[in-house]
Amino acid sequence: MDSLRRALGIVVGAGVGASCLVVATAGSAPARIPVSQASASAATVTLAGEQVGTGAYTATHDGAEERTSGRNTPVLPLLDHQVGVVGGVLGQDATASGDGTSAACAGLVGRDGMVRVGPAGSCLVEPGGRIEVSLGSLDQLGLGDVLSSAGPLELPDLPGPLELPELELRVEGRAVTATCRATPHDITGSASVVDASVVAVVAGQRLDVATITPEGVRLGLLDVLDQLAELLEIPGLGDVLSQLLEQLPTDQLPTGDLLTVATDERVREAGGLRVTALRVGVVPDQLADITVGTVSCGPNRAVVRRTPPSPTPTAAPTPTVAPTLVPTAVPAGLAAPPPGMAATRPTAVERPTVGLALMALAGVVLGVLLHRRRRRV
Repeated sequence: MDSLRRALGIVVGAGVGASCLVVATAGSAPARIPVSQASASAATVTLAGEQVGTGAYTATHDGAEERTSGRNTPVLPLLDHQVGVVGGVLGQDATASGDGTSAACAGLVGRDGMVRVGPAGSCLVEPGGRIEVSLGSLDQLGLGDVLSSAGPLELPDLPGPLELPELELRVEGRAVTATCRATPHDITGSASVVDASVVAVVAGQRLDVATITPEGVRLGLLDVLDQLAELLEIPGLGDVLSQLLEQLPTDQLPTGDLLTVATDERVREAGGLRVTALRVGVVPDQLADITVGTVSCGPNRAVVRRTPPSPTPTAAPTPTVAPTLVPTAVPAGLAAPPPGMAATRPTAVERPTVGLALMALAGVVLGVLLHRRRRRV
C-alpha cells in the first residue's frame, strides 16, 4: 500500500511540474518580430539640459495587425524663456502594413495646414501660412554674460547706463517637413524646408539675418551684430544702437559659431533610416538644440507565406464489369432446366440434329430388346 501511495505521489508531482512548465513556457513566448515599422516626431527642444517634445507617433505591424502608439495631433510644451515653436501647426503621422511597407511624415506648417501620410506612403503637406520658431534672445544665447563682464555701456548725452534693446532670433518660413518610406528591399527619405530664414526681431522690427539653404547656415555673434547696422536708419533707434555698438568689446566677443542650422540630415541605423528636416543648435555651452520634423522607417522584412501543397489528384475509379454468366448445365431431354437457368428452345437449325439423335437412341434400345428376346427363346 505504501508503495502504491509513493507511486501515486510521483505521478501527481510529475503532473504538477509538467503543468507549471507549460504555463511558464507559454508566459515567456517571445514577441513577434515586426514586419514593418515607422515613427514620426514633429519637434523636440532641449534647453540647458531640459528637454520637451511632442513625443513620437509609432506604427508597427507584426504580419497580423497594425499597432500604433502616441499622438498624431501633437502639442509642444514651451520651456522657460519661450524658446520653442511659437507659430504654426505641428503634425506627425506613421503607417505600417502587413506587406512589409511603412511610411512616416512629420513637421511644422502654417496654422491652416496639415501633415499626414497619404496613399502609397506619400507625405501630404498643406502649408496654410507661415511658421515661426523662436531661438531666444541674445541675452539668453550668451551675450548677456559677455556684456556684463565688460561693464556698463554709457552714452555721453544720456544719464545712467543703457542696455542693448531686446533682440530675439527666430527661424521663419512656410513649411518644414520630413518623410520616409520603407519596403523589405529599400528605404528612402527626404526633407523639405520651404522659404525659411533666420531673422532678428529688435524693438518690433523684423530683420533678415540669413537665408537657410540646403547646405545649412552657420552664424557667429558678430554676423548677427553686423546685421543690426540696417536698423541704424530707424528714427529714434538708430543713434542709440550706433553708439552702443561702438562700445561693445568686440575683442572679447566669441568668434566661433553662435548658431548652426542644418537641413535634411539622414542617418542609417540598425537597418533603418532616420531623417531630420531642420536642426538648430545654439553653440555656446550647447545651450539649446531644436529639431523640427524627425521620421524613421524600417528595418522591414518580407512576409513568407507558406502555400499548402496541392492535393494529389485521385485517379478515376475503374468501372466494374458485370461477370458473364457461364451455364453450368445444358438441358438435354430434361423436364426442367436446373434452378437459375432459363429453359431454351432449340432453334430451327438445332431441330434436325436432335431428331437424328433420338432416332439413333431408339434403334439402339430396340436392338437390345430383340437380342434379349432371342436368347430367351
